[in-house]
Amino acid sequence: MEKKAIYVVAIVAVLVAASVGVYAVVGNKDDVDSPASMEGAELKVLGNANGDRVIDSKDIDVIEKAIDDGVALKPKFCACK
Repeated sequence: MEKKAIYVVAIVAVLVAASVGVYAVVGNKDDVDSPASMEGAELKVLGNANGDRVIDSKDIDVIEKAIDDGVALKPKFCACK
């Protein structure tokens, strides 16, 4: 009988810990500073040489011109909204 009580206590402890974890991750949706909030997120991709958020032949042209001119490119990230 004692082993059953230990198992029950262990299972209840795991369920409580899991419930607290789930609440911590998804419970507070009004907190925009939480790590779960992705509003306004934007992926920065190397290779987007002209900053238009598309990797295409225009980027290749910019990179080839920079190589021919011997200049270093600085990242251009679109601040679009």
